[in-house]
Amino acid sequence: LLYSNGVCKFFNRLFQWPHPKDVIFYEVTMDSRQTQDSFLVTGNIKDFPIKPFIVTPKEMLEIMEENKKSDRK
Repeated sequence: LLYSNGVCKFFNRLFQWPHPKDVIFYEVTMDSRQTQDSFLVTGNIKDFPIKPFIVTPKEMLEIMEENKKSDRK
């Protein structure tokens, strides 16, 4: 992950960050994903790259509920 002047280069793609201060949340999530299943939960999903681990609060609740159901089986 390389970051310069509001542009983040990752996986050979460029992403223009609407709010450059958001990049830290993405970096923390990416670092955490190296060792565990992690999500970035945000109310401003349009401000982040489209990735399955970047979710809205509602989507996170649905994921947690689904995990609960699968744990019961």
